[in-house]
Amino acid sequence: MRTCVQSTESEKDLNDIFDYIALQGISAAEKLIRNIYEKFALLCEQPEIGRKRDELLPDLRSLNAESYLIFYRERNKIIEIARVLHGSRDFTAIFTPNQKPSPMRTHSSFLKREKE
Repeated sequence: MRTCVQSTESEKDLNDIFDYIALQGISAAEKLIRNIYEKFALLCEQPEIGRKRDELLPDLRSLNAESYLIFYRERNKIIEIARVLHGSRDFTAIFTPNQKPSPMRTHSSFLKREKE
């Protein structure tokens, strides 16, 4: 079995997730965080089960935990949990911050195009 370590960012992610879900109920937040930690344990046993995410960073993988994704890498028999992010987030912008965001249409420009 490998050792799992969490990055500072992933610890902050879990705190933020807990705080957000706790607004709906403490027990729901506790259940979700427990599920995520169970996935961490699974990753320590079977790190290859996650999806390769080389399009974001070399050697990066992800594994689903409800509506969240655990991003991690294996290095020298150590599983580094890099981030835990909601599935709706823009992962490219998060993992490649120097990349320019793609242009977005504003609501008003969308309406103009619809009228044309």
